[in-house]
Amino acid sequence: MTKKIQIALILAVSLFFISYSSSSSSDAETTENKIPPLEIYIVDQETMPKDAGVPNTSYTASVFVIDNEKKQVFGPFKGSSYPNSRETEPGSDKPNTVDTGIHLFNNEYGHKGGTVKGLNLINQEEQRKTDGYSWTKKPTTMSYVNLHQGYSDLGNYNSRGSLGCITIQPDEVGQFWSHFDFSINGTKGTSNGVVYVFRESEEKREQLINEIKNVYQ
Repeated sequence: MTKKIQIALILAVSLFFISYSSSSSSDAETTENKIPPLEIYIVDQETMPKDAGVPNTSYTASVFVIDNEKKQVFGPFKGSSYPNSRETEPGSDKPNTVDTGIHLFNNEYGHKGGTVKGLNLINQEEQRKTDGYSWTKKPTTMSYVNLHQGYSDLGNYNSRGSLGCITIQPDEVGQFWSHFDFSINGTKGTSNGVVYVFRESEEKREQLINEIKNVYQ
């Protein structure tokens, strides 16, 4: 990613988040106060993991958390932007996959009905809807998409335990969660911000990761 593209992305994200903030708040805040407090970067490979039963291969994404209030970058954490790698039921055209690009999130609802920790992808109207595509690559609107702990890292088709959600490798999820607020009941909180999903070649992933690491250098 060139500096020109990076700057364009930052501007697009700022405008996107400002629009969301304006629609959800009547306060006359300044533009500076509407920069996303938290940003999550999911930098994944271009194709779904092979899931050939090889342990430690289920999570191919490098995940970063940028805290713009602390001006710090945390990560990388192992994660995945891909769901389970087998059709849920023959002919079901599921699981769906989250689109690349910009997604808003909060953690008002948690995961599994609020019984476990999770971040919730939302649209600009704060509905739990986000853009994605089906098993056969058809554009679709996904509902109730979360970012949550994966099931295992055994390299099987269902190791991520995802029917469309973004997942974090189980051994690293505790440290990942430490950057979010879960003060409501231990599984829900007041965190909000932006998730960026990238699926790139190895060369572009390395370049993007280096840029993310140096945001506050």
